[in-house]
Amino acid sequence: MMIDITVQHWHGLHQHRNADDDGPAFVTQCPIIPEASYTYTIPLGEQTGTYWYHGHLGTQYVDGLRGPIVIYLEDPHKGLYDIDNEETVLVVGDWYHTSSVAIEQSGNLTLQRPDSATINGKGRFDPDKTPANQDTLHTFKVKRGKRYRMRVINDSAIASFRFSVQNHKMKVIAADGVSTRPYEVDEFDILPAQRRDFVLEANQPPGTYWINAPMTNVANKTTQALLVYEDDAHSFKAPEGPHRTWAVSEGVIEYWRHGHHSHDSMHTSSEHKLRSERQNDPTQVVLDEAKLAPLNNKKPCNPNEAADMTLDLNFGLGQAAGTWAINNITYKSPATPTLLNILQDDRTTDSDFSPSEHTVILPKHKCIEFNIRGVSNIPIIHPFHLHGHTFSVVQYGNSTPNYIDPPQGDVVGSRDAGVRLRFKTDNPGPWFLHCHIDWHLVEGLAMVFAEAPEEIKEGSQSVATDSEWKNLCKNYDAWAKTVGSN
Repeated sequence: MMIDITVQHWHGLHQHRNADDDGPAFVTQCPIIPEASYTYTIPLGEQTGTYWYHGHLGTQYVDGLRGPIVIYLEDPHKGLYDIDNEETVLVVGDWYHTSSVAIEQSGNLTLQRPDSATINGKGRFDPDKTPANQDTLHTFKVKRGKRYRMRVINDSAIASFRFSVQNHKMKVIAADGVSTRPYEVDEFDILPAQRRDFVLEANQPPGTYWINAPMTNVANKTTQALLVYEDDAHSFKAPEGPHRTWAVSEGVIEYWRHGHHSHDSMHTSSEHKLRSERQNDPTQVVLDEAKLAPLNNKKPCNPNEAADMTLDLNFGLGQAAGTWAINNITYKSPATPTLLNILQDDRTTDSDFSPSEHTVILPKHKCIEFNIRGVSNIPIIHPFHLHGHTFSVVQYGNSTPNYIDPPQGDVVGSRDAGVRLRFKTDNPGPWFLHCHIDWHLVEGLAMVFAEAPEEIKEGSQSVATDSEWKNLCKNYDAWAKTVGSN
């Protein structure tokens, strides 16, 4: 039972014929009212791997309404590791001392900056004044000679991290639930909502080692966990050497200093300058996401020809202060969920939806290509998430397009250079596309793909709603009237 209205989204799960249980408020359902319950039923199909769940109403997940999901089925990488259990899941996320509602209502961008971060719920607000031990930091114990499948989930509202394990290599084997060709690295970046799985071999001398995750888009913020060899666990010693830190780019500093509430507050910052400011140690191998090829060598749709439909999506500041927009439209959710409007009112064209809903109709069984590109000169990375699908990233910026074995996922980072994505419309439903910086989502950086609306209503691919789902809006409307009259 909940004490506030809420919804839950099951991040990365495709919800085939099940868009009604995808979760985002007023896209696929009405909120669950206080002291009521709702049962989500999720068909997994052939999906396996690392996912997570979170609230998808306002900024609820910023305050902690979130958690990991792992689907354990037959794994093509099984021979690469010995241990894969709940202990090998690491959730890294930002942490606030102020409630998300208070931050949102303040209109003060600087309050969106996290106060600290945690790994599996533990962290230090001031690492220089707080000792590193098993009480203050999450501790992961390993046995020398064993290989561990680690699953890292970034459940942050805004923070991106550079992840590493002191003196240990990481063999990346999955991204966003998609198995990849093994790719050995020393460090990798992980954006909000992304997941990265890797194999860690406990092959170092017994002792304690840093698990490092400094923020790359927030200055002077970092978090750590501890990797402790069991042979040394009885006599704990702090790790040797300092924990990893990160000096953010001038562009990031400017973002937090001036904010995004003014169209002329930011200055142009080239991609070259941003690259030159990264602190990549030449002796360390950093994961290049463009080289993260899927294990099954799956090609994107229409690999040898043009896509059936192409969309250019330019994102930037909205017309109103403190808002964002895609193609100059700041998203505002409708009073009735998009899915319900399609089912009840036979909405099948873009013009059937109000402009502020920013809903684009996609035809069935077609290859869709869309380019997400920033136009605001604000030099931070925006992690875009598409519900209902796994897409192929066929081009990063101006690089050579890859139609052979492009990376796949459900979250990709974009800024002014842009990224080009492809997916096939084989899953009818209204699917949310939005920035996964939660503050930007509530400020309008979102839109909806209404995929094959005729198929949503009837046929072999139709969305099969039940009475419990239908009652959500009836109950919500009655509750809203009661609240409004008080």
